[in-house]
Amino acid sequence: MNYQESLANNITGKASLVAYYGLESLLNTLFIFTVRLSICVSAVTGFALVGLVAFIDGLVERDIRRACGAMESAFVYHRAKRAVVPLIYLSFGGYLTALSQCIPQWCFTNHGAIRLIHFHGRQTI
Repeated sequence: MNYQESLANNITGKASLVAYYGLESLLNTLFIFTVRLSICVSAVTGFALVGLVAFIDGLVERDIRRACGAMESAFVYHRAKRAVVPLIYLSFGGYLTALSQCIPQWCFTNHGAIRLIHFHGRQTI
């Protein structure tokens, strides 16, 4: 075997090794993204339940307030409704694209709190 043949075998061997590592990293990335996406999908049902409970609680408080003759204001509602959609994108997008390991509750707790304020604040102040 001459020098050119050994060089060609060495280059093709390294290229196949790089391709193998690239394929392995691609599969790991897709696996992590799929697992995180399934966590996000399962978290949506929890957000829907929190929103429903907050909405019903706000309606009950509104009825109590109207029965007592109190004043109503939508100040908190109008301030919080602008923050809901960006927080949805930031929490889910941030969790899906995080480069290191993160706990889902850290990403989704802020969104849940703002959603509670959004629905609860609609009828309360």
